[in-house]
Amino acid sequence: MKKPLFILLLFPGICMAQTMDKLPENPEPGKCYVKCVTPDLYKNESVTVVTKPASTKLTVVPAEYKTITETIVLKPASKRIIYVPAKYKTVTEEIEVVQSSNTISIVPAKFSGSSQKIEVEPAYSKWEMGDKNPECKSDDPNDCRVWCFREYPAQKL
Repeated sequence: MKKPLFILLLFPGICMAQTMDKLPENPEPGKCYVKCVTPDLYKNESVTVVTKPASTKLTVVPAEYKTITETIVLKPASKRIIYVPAKYKTVTEEIEVVQSSNTISIVPAKFSGSSQKIEVEPAYSKWEMGDKNPECKSDDPNDCRVWCFREYPAQKL
C-alpha cells in the first residue's frame, strides 16, 4: 500500500518539475520572456487511508440468454462460363506514302542573360539568454533570466 501511495504523491512533483523549465511553444519573434522561480510552500496535512474495504457483500447476477436466428448459405451461387472461340479474317489495305522534302532549315540559338541567387544559410530562429532581471531577489543567477526568441533571415549570395 505504501508504494502506490508514494507513486501517487511523486507524480505531481515530476509534472511540476517538467513544466517549470519550459518557455512558450509558439513565441513571437523579437519578444522577450522572463522566467522567474517562486519559492515552494510546505504545510502538514493529516490524511486517512482506508486499507480494508468497509464490506465484502457478494450479489448473484443471473445469466441472460438470447435466441438468435441466422441464415447460413451452404453452397454459394455459381456463374456459368461459356467458351467462344476467336474468329480471324485477312484484311488488305493500301496506304499511300508521301516522301518528305530534303530541305534543312537552320534556326539560330537565342541566349538570354540571367542571374541566380544561391541560398548559403537557411532562415532559422532560436532562444537566446539575456541579462538577469534586475528586480529578481534570488541568489541563483539562472532564476530570473530574460529569454528572447530571435529570428535570423536566410543568407544568399
